[in-house]
Amino acid sequence: MNRSIFKLVKTCVSIIVIVLVFDVIFGQVMSFYSKRYGLPGDYAKIEYLFHQANEDVVIIGSSVAINSFMPDIMMDSLGISVFNGGCNAQNIIFFRCMIDGLLEHHRPRGVILALQPDDLSDDHIGRIELLNPYYGRNPVIDSALVLQNDGKGSAFLRSNLYKYNTVWFRIFLQSFLPREEMANHGFVAKHKPNNLPIFENYGDEPDDDFIYSVKLEYLKAIITQLRSNNVELVVVFPPYYRKLRHEGNPYSKRVITELSRENGIRVIDDNQMEYFFDRPELFYDNMHLNGDGARIFTDMFINQILKSDFYKKIKSKKNWVCRMGKIMLLLILSLGACSEEKEGELCFVGDSLVAGWDVKDAFPTWIVRNDGVSGAKLEEIATWNLNYQDKNVVMLIGTNNLGGKLFNDATRQEFITDFVDEYKRTIEGLAPRRVFVISILPRNREIDNPHINGYIKELNFALSQMVETLNYGVFLDVYDDFAYEDKMNMNYSLDGLHLNDLGYNILNVRLSKEL
Repeated sequence: MNRSIFKLVKTCVSIIVIVLVFDVIFGQVMSFYSKRYGLPGDYAKIEYLFHQANEDVVIIGSSVAINSFMPDIMMDSLGISVFNGGCNAQNIIFFRCMIDGLLEHHRPRGVILALQPDDLSDDHIGRIELLNPYYGRNPVIDSALVLQNDGKGSAFLRSNLYKYNTVWFRIFLQSFLPREEMANHGFVAKHKPNNLPIFENYGDEPDDDFIYSVKLEYLKAIITQLRSNNVELVVVFPPYYRKLRHEGNPYSKRVITELSRENGIRVIDDNQMEYFFDRPELFYDNMHLNGDGARIFTDMFINQILKSDFYKKIKSKKNWVCRMGKIMLLLILSLGACSEEKEGELCFVGDSLVAGWDVKDAFPTWIVRNDGVSGAKLEEIATWNLNYQDKNVVMLIGTNNLGGKLFNDATRQEFITDFVDEYKRTIEGLAPRRVFVISILPRNREIDNPHINGYIKELNFALSQMVETLNYGVFLDVYDDFAYEDKMNMNYSLDGLHLNDLGYNILNVRLSKEL
């Protein structure tokens, strides 16, 4: 009998040891595999926000956020870097965890919190299990995971087998599935449905005042957390194709709005916009915009945010590196002031790279003028009726003439010749006293063809030869300053094309030396 008991105990211990060993090995394998191949779907966003994100503004929300905000448009119009960190089927509890994980390594200038009207009245916890692999990272995530398990299961969360039980198969399939979630800075467009959505009334009755207190506390914690880290916050309710049953807003939205305003937080409520009610073709379903709808809403949102204190504060927040860059620039200017004439008018002309350049701040000893236009091509300048006679002109343009183009040897040479000739005619038409031509910068966008930077280098060489023929021209070849492995260095760029503060500091220093 004793032998039988001993044998049973031995077997149980052996099984436990085998399970524990397998648990450890499984965790190591999953960690290695995920680091090598990347995590799929929403896991990719979590991983990015927790370890890599460095954008000025981060959007936090559910699928409504994913499908409503297009960072590319926002970056081009606002001159700041933006990442859409929305995750499917999530809620305020999850949002706080995401923000907490982000703040551990990066403090953005601002957060856009995209909410739904009933976010506080829904007592569903959501898909917090997505954070299982991050159990033990910090108390905020740990408490949310324990909350999902009704205060139980913390022992299971220490097990790799449990933490990865919803992840491993997705990771395995990663090599075979398309990855849209990170391609456009977190934005994913929903395709138009086969049938247009049904116009649906929704919303609680006027006397329905249920609020899930846990979520309310998490929302308060988000506000406190961002304020303590000096991060600006704006709350947004994106459009629905669902109309309220009664006048007024759902109680949940009223509570969110009142709490936000009490804390000095701007609330942009576009949930019930009549414009979208008249256009069902802009929706994928009753709650989600399609690609066309997202583009229109993003433009509307930009127009609203430009007038807000949120945007003004975002633009005024400068990181330490940027401030040091400006100090260095001012030092260079002051050192050269005794040897060269610095006063005069300095005019900048070009595309979005010029439009996003804070030239007034960068060249304080000059009277500056910025005539940059987003999306502009070289040939368009002649239609702007500009006259820079006897003025100093800085030109940076040409990347929009190249985007997506494919050439053979003959067409490439023809393009270069025509482009350089047009560039010279444009300069002569502006009639400047001096002209500073900045080389076309390298690109690093996935939509570009693989030979684009080869074209750019050939074009820059031809431009430099043309500028040499002008006794009033200076060519600033900055291509190598921005290139890394023959692509745009992402340390200096918002998106592989447009520049961040560090990128503009390079231009400031290079140009100031020539001035």
